[in-house]
Amino acid sequence: MMGYKEYLPQKTEVYLSSEHQKTSDVRKIELARLCLENGVAKAELLTNQGVLKSLTEVNLLVDIPPQSSPLTERDKVMAYLN
Repeated sequence: MMGYKEYLPQKTEVYLSSEHQKTSDVRKIELARLCLENGVAKAELLTNQGVLKSLTEVNLLVDIPPQSSPLTERDKVMAYLN
């Protein structure tokens, strides 16, 4: 409405590049890097890295839904491009 729409993150659906095991039943936002594999957009979650390393490589925020089952490579998740 005020002309700031181009500055908002774009919302899209992507596949995970690997399985993700959740540790709790709450919604979680994970840092990730967008990868294209055979023309398919995939999110590579950045885990077990230092804060500075993660912040230099992150270009995607992945919204992990509140569920208890593990997510596989075939699962689509919502993500926000920044």
